Amino acid sequence: MKIDDVKVAKGPLVTASANEVDALEAKLWLTFPEGYREYVARLGEGYLNSVRIYPPWRIEKELQAWRRRVAQYWFWDEGPQILPQERGVECVCVGDTLGGDELVFHPSRPDRLFVLPRDAFEVFEAGADLLSAVEWMLTPGNLIGEDEDDEDEGPTDEGLIFEAFDSRLIERDEDDEDEAPVDDPPGGSMDDLIDVARVWADRHRLREIAERCIAEDAPKAKRGAKATRQCEALVFDTEKPGEYDLGYMAIYKLIDEKTEKAAGSVVFRWSEGSYGATFG
Repeated sequence: MKIDDVKVAKGPLVTASANEVDALEAKLWLTFPEGYREYVARLGEGYLNSVRIYPPWRIEKELQAWRRRVAQYWFWDEGPQILPQERGVECVCVGDTLGGDELVFHPSRPDRLFVLPRDAFEVFEAGADLLSAVEWMLTPGNLIGEDEDDEDEGPTDEGLIFEAFDSRLIERDEDDEDEAPVDDPPGGSMDDLIDVARVWADRHRLREIAERCIAEDAPKAKRGAKATRQCEALVFDTEKPGEYDLGYMAIYKLIDEKTEKAAGSVVFRWSEGSYGATFG
């Protein structure tokens, strides 16, 4: 892939300067993959077909939150272990796709870019430089354009089409134009709420109950499968406005112990006085 082959369909371009890239490299103590500087300097922020590469300001803003998320929800344990979890959570996310696949690299190896796919449980190696990785992501059969319903997501007949945008410009509803941003009060941030929910679930021994229930029922539903928790949440069930029943839900991935491949999933639900697991 060559940047000269890209046609800009929507501008103006929102590019990043060499100084902005230098400043972020110095702050994060890393070097970006080859091709990143050229890409953000010539094209900048926007969609190349359905791939978008993050400019320095977006990487800096979202890096810590992204690392917390993948540390808590790491799904890519199948296939060759080219990027184990302990290294994956140290990576930098430099782009994504409309389908939710993410392009990352480890600071110690900027010459290897990986994709964390939304719809698969293994890591894919995309290339040794940014442009090769973008080309790999746009190649039908790799990630984008695999399904007939997604034909409009891959490269078009017109080739590589770029549409610029600026993520720093936050769109607001007309009714909210005069409202200033409101900071979360102490104890009210997303991280605070997650910590409180975790303490509540531990106090009621809900993880223990979930794992005991699944251990008892898994052999009956999926012989030879091992359950691994993927995510959990507190949920509110309501039948009448203003009347809520607090519940707990956890989703597990089932792994065949012989083949080490995904064998299905199971959803555990708990509400006051009852609980159960549903296998899929």
